[in-house]
Amino acid sequence: MSGLNSTSAVVAGFATPAMIDTRIVQALLEYTDGDLADVLMDYVQNGALASYQSTVSTALGLRPTTSELPTVPIPAAGKFLGASPTDVNEIATQYVTPRMCGLAGDGVTDDTAAFKRGLEMGVLQGDPTHTYRIVSDISILNKSVRFLGNGCTIHIDGDAKISTKASLTPVQAITLVDNAATYDWSGDTTPRIMDTAKLSVGSTIGYATDDLVKVFSDDLIPGENPADNLKIGEFATVSHLEAGKLVLRNRLRDNYVTSPRVARLNRTLVFEMRNFVLRGPSVPNAAWTKAAIEIIGYVQPVLADVRGENLVDRAIRFLSCYMPRTYSVSGRGVRTSLANDAFGYLIQESACANGLHIGLEGYNLRHLYTCSATGASAGSAFVENYGKTRGSIVLGGRGYNCQAAPFSTHADAEGVQFAACYGEAPFYGPAGDQRVFAIRGQRVRVLVSTAVGGDGFVVFADTAHPDCTRDAEIVDCSYYGHPNQALNSVVDRRAFSVVGLSGGQVTGVRIVNPKVYSEGSDNPSFEVFFGEMLITNPYVRARLGGTNTARVFEVNTQATIRVEGGGTLDLTGSTSTATRIARVLSSSGSVYIGRSPGDALRIIAPPGSVQSIATLNGVAGTFVGFIDLATGLNVAAGLESHTASGATAWLDYAVNQGRGGTSRAALNTTTTATGLVAVDLANRCAPEIYLDIDVAHAGVELNSLTAGYNLGQKLVVRNRSTSGNSLTIKHNPAPTSPSGRIDLTTDVLLAPGRAFRLRWHSGGNWVAG
Repeated sequence: MSGLNSTSAVVAGFATPAMIDTRIVQALLEYTDGDLADVLMDYVQNGALASYQSTVSTALGLRPTTSELPTVPIPAAGKFLGASPTDVNEIATQYVTPRMCGLAGDGVTDDTAAFKRGLEMGVLQGDPTHTYRIVSDISILNKSVRFLGNGCTIHIDGDAKISTKASLTPVQAITLVDNAATYDWSGDTTPRIMDTAKLSVGSTIGYATDDLVKVFSDDLIPGENPADNLKIGEFATVSHLEAGKLVLRNRLRDNYVTSPRVARLNRTLVFEMRNFVLRGPSVPNAAWTKAAIEIIGYVQPVLADVRGENLVDRAIRFLSCYMPRTYSVSGRGVRTSLANDAFGYLIQESACANGLHIGLEGYNLRHLYTCSATGASAGSAFVENYGKTRGSIVLGGRGYNCQAAPFSTHADAEGVQFAACYGEAPFYGPAGDQRVFAIRGQRVRVLVSTAVGGDGFVVFADTAHPDCTRDAEIVDCSYYGHPNQALNSVVDRRAFSVVGLSGGQVTGVRIVNPKVYSEGSDNPSFEVFFGEMLITNPYVRARLGGTNTARVFEVNTQATIRVEGGGTLDLTGSTSTATRIARVLSSSGSVYIGRSPGDALRIIAPPGSVQSIATLNGVAGTFVGFIDLATGLNVAAGLESHTASGATAWLDYAVNQGRGGTSRAALNTTTTATGLVAVDLANRCAPEIYLDIDVAHAGVELNSLTAGYNLGQKLVVRNRSTSGNSLTIKHNPAPTSPSGRIDLTTDVLLAPGRAFRLRWHSGGNWVAG
């Protein structure tokens, strides 16, 4: 035995039989390389085990408190069941063997009743050679559930589930929710005024300081479909009691108006199931719709080392649990419908808070992880159905060949995070898109994660409500396109996208340091419908194909993309001859690239591969951009198809910026009527501006320009008429618009293909030059 190498070192200070925390025992077991069981057995037989607080916690540097950690009694000497104990749980609580509860474990016998009996007796330990066949529901109410499978198999054969529930009691009506209260907290020498909520209740009997409670009401969750009856609720901690009031440690997040109520969670009950295979039915039935394991109302329930196979609907569901935990849970072939091959969920959280799910893995699923609320009728006694899922973290998940999305949230999600997750090759299925990350809800984050193929990172809304989805953040994430499945918005394959609805715009989406690696694509890497996307420092390595549609940024109706912090677009190896860096498809669409020349997007591409920096596609949309053409591209046009009245489009771009090159700006516009024309230069700051005008009608006269950006700025006006019409630049000593006079001695007539140079003069006018 290493570490604590003597009996006295481990048990000195133990006096009388008392309570011992199972996690302390587990820590000691690991610390002593597995020899702790023998050491403790000597003292159990002598009745000498007692409090671990003094010596054991000091030796290990642990400082748990009994209010934080559940404790179980150490059995008296001679009370261990079975052979000599080799597992910590044999020491810490009642140990139950399959033989003791009557489990056959042959995979044929109905073990339902025996399995339930074993769970209720104590810590049930499976046999690695056994298969326990469950053919009907197992329901356990208000008991601790602990199962150590040791590699055995639980066969859910039929429309059955294992459901355990820790009731939330007592349920009390709240007569007043004061969510703007304060109290003077004097826990140290300096009193502090704390923000809090105070709940006025009929009685505080049964409540105490540090109780964990759930507050809920019949108000609907904002952003969800009202027809679904999804209602608000959240967990909170009691600070202290006042006369007829529960004083909480913090203010509540939601506003509880309609029939507010409160109930207390039972923190003494334990749920833990480990190390087993969870197998689905031998004869599947498309009508089965139950989660194989359902955990309701527990605090810190744990599932670890579980492998799910061929289950129906959902493998594991947490409902109204606080801090649920899963470790190394995997699954495959979970289906919600066998009739049309619709796949189901591995992990589902409903009305939970602060979950942690490490090492999820699976394939042939709908979702590896999802959270979705459950409906509740007004005044429902089933309080567990109330509330959003908040603050859960999925860490290191891996989902392959999933239908819809391996990583998913619904509009009830708030503050859910995915970190270091990986999804590959999603596919279409019944009512499911081929997404990797499908994000709905508020303040959902995806961090340092990767999508390979399909529709990579999608932030979307499915109800016409502004709170359905907002303020998502995607940081340091990468998308790798499948070489034989290029990005294609027609079949929903984009790297990063925002998809809202009319009345349900997706706002506040921030994408930081995204990386896109795409081949053979002529479709956008970044796309927005009914929403907004802020992109910081993107890197796009794209080998674009096609002749007239290739683009990187695209916006449609009521959509905005903003790019800042520089970034690089590397098109080396592209075969496209008509790439548009950005495309605006709607008069309510806008693309902004950079805030200044120093914030420009750097473009590396073969000469002639870029048709234009942006196209407004014949609509009165908006494009504003600062571009660094790092390799001196032969750009045919800066902006094109600027044909609609009311459009705003301007572009500053530099060739070999910072390397002795030139800086210029370009604007394409098409006249839509005869007569006088005024052009807004939109305060372009490039030293040289190219103004290309497609004169669509005879008799067009340019008589007014807005002011130049600085003295000496040059303006080249070019007649790009495709119909043979000339353009007249009017001499205008007394302009109709005072912002930028064209000061010439006579009119200038430009034939198609001809150009004329102007210069911004200190007199506040444009002169020949």
